[in-house]
Amino acid sequence: MQWFRDLKIARKLLLAFAVVQLLMLVLGIAGLQSMSRINDASSDLAENWMPSVRAVMQVRSDVSGLRRQELAYLLADDAQEKARIAQQMETALAGQASDVATYEKLISSPEERAQFNSFRDTLQAFVAEHGKLMEHGRQGRGDDARAIANGPAALLLRDLNTRLDGLVRLNVAGGEKASAAATQLYETTRAWTIALLVGAVTIGIALALWVAGIVSKPLREAVD
Repeated sequence: MQWFRDLKIARKLLLAFAVVQLLMLVLGIAGLQSMSRINDASSDLAENWMPSVRAVMQVRSDVSGLRRQELAYLLADDAQEKARIAQQMETALAGQASDVATYEKLISSPEERAQFNSFRDTLQAFVAEHGKLMEHGRQGRGDDARAIANGPAALLLRDLNTRLDGLVRLNVAGGEKASAAATQLYETTRAWTIALLVGAVTIGIALALWVAGIVSKPLREAVD
């Protein structure tokens, strides 16, 4: 390191200060990159998995609500009451379609897409049976309408709930995985940050002592 010893004192100090600042810059950049990765992991949890769980649960509520309205329609004796419930079911069907579309936009994996497609096919079959039930109801064929409600519609509803349960489990598992990844990333980032900080401080102190030794030597010689 003869070249360093040959430098003037001001340049030695400036170079040592620059090295310390460079170490701080490296530490800062590494910290920012790590924070960005942690933010990505937390955003995945907050903006993908949790909204997906909420969306699936809303669809499930829609399906269950429609089923309850069907049963209320079949039990109603008054024509005006039937008409009122029928109107409510039309509104419920529109809301259900909207909620399904909202959930579809949140799908983030091929596995989830495959499960959703199976659910959607079953839902379409259920809605088709609902249409038949309502047609029988309008025509006054109550027995035929009840046969659909207790037969094909009931079987499809059971299948729908099973598929919805699968979608909920998939998204909950995805959220748990994202949370675990964020925690692991935080632990790794903390360890690296501590290591870099200790290294930067150690090198900074070593440089300061080195420069102090080089600077004080000529001063001691001049005094002597």
